[in-house]
Amino acid sequence: MGDPTLNAEERINGLINLTRSLSNLIDQENHILTSDRPAGIVGLQEDKARLAGAYAKAIRDVAANRKILSGASDALLSELREITVKFEAGAERQKGLLSGAQQASAGLVKAVADEVAATEAGPTYGAAAGGTQTNTGSSPVFINQRT
Repeated sequence: MGDPTLNAEERINGLINLTRSLSNLIDQENHILTSDRPAGIVGLQEDKARLAGAYAKAIRDVAANRKILSGASDALLSELREITVKFEAGAERQKGLLSGAQQASAGLVKAVADEVAATEAGPTYGAAAGGTQTNTGSSPVFINQRT
């Protein structure tokens, strides 16, 4: 997109192709995330980073000089708008999926940490156990070994 020799139609076609590729990749990741296999997106991150970087640069180029798109047909501009809407919807969906996965993961980690903390605290006796029973059925064992 940064090539000054490209005309407006070539620039828009390039941006459409780039946006479509990134959108398809995000759709693929979303499918993996909804299939309860979130670790499956790891292999796609290199391509995603490459495409996202190229997309960000192309958008910055357009934002810096809107005239580079002047002269393009309305049909091509409409196609760019449509694929951009699809891309943004997929990205927003992914944001929700990743947020949900993060919350579920955090809940699981907290539950495990709470269980570990309860286990490490050891047995409680008497009023500390929240009841009147003085022994919960477990008692410490002391072994005295003299040689």
